[in-house]
Amino acid sequence: MNHFIYILYSDTADKYYVGETEDVVQRLILHNSGTFSGSSTKIACDWKILATFLLRNRIEARIVEKYIKQMKSRKFTESLITNLDFFLNFKELVFQKFTIIISKQ
Repeated sequence: MNHFIYILYSDTADKYYVGETEDVVQRLILHNSGTFSGSSTKIACDWKILATFLLRNRIEARIVEKYIKQMKSRKFTESLITNLDFFLNFKELVFQKFTIIISKQ
């Protein structure tokens, strides 16, 4: 079953959030409704989807999500969203490092 990594952004908080799910739209609704009281997304209710990445399954999505979060870099996250060459290099790196295929949606 396909799985997604998503990148959200909140204007109010001026922050990005990276997560994984089977249903990006439903997950966005949950983040904006405050359902995840222990999540870092509880600080705002104006999250919007800026990027989604398709993976083959949840295991692969969790590996790539963790890898993105380990970068702890706003610039890295913004480059994934806006720079196609950066994404293509990231895609190749993920394949070489984890043998995981990722595509941008």
